Amino acid sequence: MSEYGIMEFLENVSVNGSSLEPLPIFHSSNSNKLELILRSKDVKPGNNSDLCFFYGTAAYFDKTQSEKTSAKRNRMPICIVFDEIDSLPINQIAPFDTGAFRDGLYETHDIHEEECPLKHFLIRVDKDSISKFIITFYGSNEKYLSCEPVNELGHNEFNYPVENYFKMINEQTDNADYRKSTIELQLNKPIKFDEKSPIALVLPGFYEDSEDKMKQLNQIVPSENIRFYEYNPNKDSIRDANKKMIDVVDKMVEEQWLK
Repeated sequence: MSEYGIMEFLENVSVNGSSLEPLPIFHSSNSNKLELILRSKDVKPGNNSDLCFFYGTAAYFDKTQSEKTSAKRNRMPICIVFDEIDSLPINQIAPFDTGAFRDGLYETHDIHEEECPLKHFLIRVDKDSISKFIITFYGSNEKYLSCEPVNELGHNEFNYPVENYFKMINEQTDNADYRKSTIELQLNKPIKFDEKSPIALVLPGFYEDSEDKMKQLNQIVPSENIRFYEYNPNKDSIRDANKKMIDVVDKMVEEQWLK
């Protein structure tokens, strides 16, 4: 962990009150990969990448979303939900989507590897540090999820990673969207369902139409914890489907964790 950057700033900030209630974490993928997950009964990292989760919401962005063509069933976004981070093999926590960081979507805010390397933004791997980060930059879980930062941070002179990040999350019109403000957790080991089961799934509506598929899904998650989003296969793009999935995710979080 770098001494310079967000963690250095957090270590010198006093937070009043108790820690925030932990939020669930979300792994987003697509229907094709869900079929592989159901067969292996685990979620595992890719060949050349870590396994990514997002804290409190589903900041998923498939690069094919720019396409205007209708979404294919095998590319439809899905989301797997776990309850807490305590027992997970997390090796890195960042305050934003690191894929978007690597793709240069934060460059207008001087947040890129050459100018301000990723290591300066990393958060210590524990739930207390996540809570302190959210309280410091957003004030509450609710404000974090709606990307409504606090009015001011106080003294952060010459801590440019903090300054640049704070300016970025306050910018309302850029192409980094919700990815710039959603905490990302990376794991380098699989999560086996016989050791830690998902607590919920969010899926496209066509899964609900298959009795056999629902039986298979219910071996992992009870039917009352599976939520569906609807889409028009003749009209909607993956971008549309993704937005509908995230709307369902956000409503679920609001109902169950922000009461």
